[in-house]
Formats: sequence, C-alpha cells, structure tokens
Amino acid sequence: MKKNNTIQLIGLNSGNIFQLEIDGSGSLISSSDFGGNALASNSAGHIFTVSGLPGGVRPLVEIDPKTGAESIVTQFQNLSVRGLAFSSTDELFAISNTDLNSTTDELFKLNVNTGEQINIGTTVGFNGLQALDFSPEGTLYSWDISKGLVVIDPETAQTTDVNDAVGADVDIQSIVFTDDGRLFGGRDELYEIDVETGETTFIGEGGYDDLRGIEVLEVKNEIDGTGDRDVLIGKAGNDIINGFGGNDKLIGKAGNDIINGGGGRDHIRGAGGNDILIGGNGLDRLTGNQGRDIFVLSLGQGRDIIRDFKNGVDSLGLSEGLSFSDLDIVGRGASTLIRYNNTKLASLSRVDAHTIGAEDFVPFH
Repeated sequence: MKKNNTIQLIGLNSGNIFQLEIDGSGSLISSSDFGGNALASNSAGHIFTVSGLPGGVRPLVEIDPKTGAESIVTQFQNLSVRGLAFSSTDELFAISNTDLNSTTDELFKLNVNTGEQINIGTTVGFNGLQALDFSPEGTLYSWDISKGLVVIDPETAQTTDVNDAVGADVDIQSIVFTDDGRLFGGRDELYEIDVETGETTFIGEGGYDDLRGIEVLEVKNEIDGTGDRDVLIGKAGNDIINGFGGNDKLIGKAGNDIINGGGGRDHIRGAGGNDILIGGNGLDRLTGNQGRDIFVLSLGQGRDIIRDFKNGVDSLGLSEGLSFSDLDIVGRGASTLIRYNNTKLASLSRVDAHTIGAEDFVPFH
C-alpha cells in the first residue's frame, strides 16, 4: 500500500510535518521533536525518518501522517542519512554521507527490527546524493546535487547518471514516486521529474523553505457495511472497506486496499494490489489473491483461515500484544496452525509449518 496516484504529499521540513498539495502549496500538520533528512513509507503505509541525537545515535522514527505523532522504532549508529527508501519487499535502504571530504556516498540496508546496518558499497563518482526512492518497477533512483537524477544498483551501489547532458539546475533534496510512475522532487519548490531524461518541470511553491523528505499520502475510498449481511466491493483505487457486524462478503478489487471484516463470519478477498486483510471477530476466511498482502493476526478476534498465503510474498501482521517469540507454529495435516498460549489465531491452508519463520511476520499497529 505504499503510494497512490491520487496525489497528496507529506513533507518533513526542519522538524515540522507538512501536508503538501499537488500545486506545491503546503500546510503545517505538526511540529516534530525529531529532525531528519528523508522520509520513507513501507507497504503498510507507515512513514519513517532517521533522526540524529548526540553521540552518533540515529533513531528510526515512525511518524503518524495525520497527526505528526512520533515513536522510536529502533536506532542505528554513526549514519548521516540523506535519503531513505523501502523496496517492494519492505527492505529499507539509506544513502549516507558521514565524511564531507569523501568523493563518494555510501548505500546501506537497514534492519528496522534489529537496528543492523549493512554497508552495500560506495557510490563511486557521486558524493552529493540527497534523496532516494524506488520506482514501481523496482529501480532505485537518487538525486545528485550537481548531476541530477541517477540510478543506483541496490545490490552493488553502482551509480549511473540518467542523462549526462542534464545537470541539477534546480534545488532538490527529496524525491518520491507515485504508483503510476510519476516522480516528484523538491526543497523549497515542488517539481515533477522526467525519469527518462532527468529534466524537471516546475509545479509550485508553498510555506516551506527546506523540504528534506517527501512521501505520498493515500487518499482512499471508504466503504462501510451495516450490522447485517453485506456484500461490499471496492473500486479500482485504494479502498478502506469495513464490514462491521454480520456475515459479510468483502472484495477489494484493484488497488491497495484495507479490508476489515469486523464482527461475524466473513469472507474477505483482496483481489489485485497489495492489501491488508483483517478478519475481526469470528471465524473468517481470508484470500489475498495477487500482490504482496498482509494478513493481520489479533488477540481476542477469533480464528482466521488464510486460504492462499504465499511464503516469501505475503506477510503476517502482528497487532499490539503479539510478538513472534510468543507464537506456537505447528503443522495440522496440510495446513499450518498459529497459536498464542493455546489460543488459535490463524490457520494457513496448504502451507508447510517448517517454512514459516520470523521473516514472515511484520509489526502491525
């Protein structure tokens, strides 16, 4: 659920959180206690920055895009982060420049759960990288303050100028892709960037003068059911579908949807897109279909039957009060049963229990 082509942006500006419109105008959401040079959102739509504290401590901070409220997730050491980006598999990458006299920057892979930081390599020939984001096709882009748009190999850190004939004739400190492949960037002004040529088109300016991170906020259709038996079908965009009470049939269709069954025995199907499926109370049947889906497990919400969990593609979301170490994962015939203190949370149809490990779980709050 990373980005949506109904464009509305969130920006980080000198510790302040702004909501940005497509015309470049901005309005203050909140003042932050944490400064930062970048923003990144994962597949669940959670937004993060890496801040700086004395002694080289660099906390990874999660920001609520609606209120600006912050919480520290983990911390890294001795990084000077200039750009952050989550891949389609929720691996977090960072551009760092800890030595201003160096002729290169460094590309890192950061573990958001443990704080481990892996140095992938140096960006030979480029030492002014100030932004980072993956295109919908999985290509990693950055912006060099003198050379403009560049491509970085996430496996080796090898960096290539998109267009030698086009330099950085505008001031850009952050970039962000939308789902339909449009690329935006800015600092005190907002631009659209042509990914083929590296050329920029001015959009507008707002009430910010040093924008250091941009992410796309999702604008979704919200569809609510009743206390009876509902059939709710989403639209082509990113939907929020709430079944509430009753035995409901909920279908997301295309887009990255959030579907919550609520009470009752529900049949929930994500269809296309990277969806978040929440069974709610009752014995629910969840089917993700295409995309990288998150099936959310919760205490006191009954047992879910997850019918098409794809190992290595889909994830199991752990809601508040759950951690992987508390779970009991066992095989039951052709399925895998997940329990917490003998309480059944979910069964994964046609999944070998030996293939399920910590890497299949993500926090969900």
